[in-house]
Amino acid sequence: MNAVLPMQMRRAVSPYARRLARERGVALPVMVGSGPLGRVVAADVLGYLAAPAPRAPEPDLPLRAAAVLTFSAAVSLAGLYRLAAEAERVGLVIAPEDAAARAAARALEGVAPGLALEVDGRQVMVGTVPGLSVGAERRQRRDALDRGADASATPAAASLLVLEAGRIVPLALPILPGRRFRFVLFTDSVAETGQALLCADGDALTPSRAAALLGAFVAALEHPLALLA
Repeated sequence: MNAVLPMQMRRAVSPYARRLARERGVALPVMVGSGPLGRVVAADVLGYLAAPAPRAPEPDLPLRAAAVLTFSAAVSLAGLYRLAAEAERVGLVIAPEDAAARAAARALEGVAPGLALEVDGRQVMVGTVPGLSVGAERRQRRDALDRGADASATPAAASLLVLEAGRIVPLALPILPGRRFRFVLFTDSVAETGQALLCADGDALTPSRAAALLGAFVAALEHPLALLA
């Protein structure tokens, strides 16, 4: 005897609803029928099309972004270039990054320890041995760079970047990973001036303390003779 398998019941859909679904690209199985015995009618298709699309879950966002404070100040570098010219006459070299490294280290005293100079995409620690002359500090940095050293992962409060100024200089730069401050000095050897920036983590310093920190950096740069002591 041949068993008769029950056929799957076909869903009841009105002809107009079926045509609407085909024209609008709606799959009938997702429809909820409101007609007799659950029959899908045109109003069900139209209602489905008018319903707002489900929203994707929003990613978890931090309650607030960390505040970054950025301060800028003009710097007179006439004294520094004059001192460098006098030193050159007796065979000594004083470069802007030498003075800037000492000025930033002085400004950080009593605030937070550790300063790294940014050179060619790497970082090298400065001021780690007290009492060194400017030339000895420069040779120490050069030796570290020649060995391929990179202090990017070494704990330090701040980094320092020294660049020759062009016609356009940025108003702000990001703080490097693992640092709370970033000093930037743009120098103009022709005009003997510069532009100093301080980008600081707002959770590490209040605006007034950050402004004072930049002020100390600028003041030290404008009195370069004191940096040699």
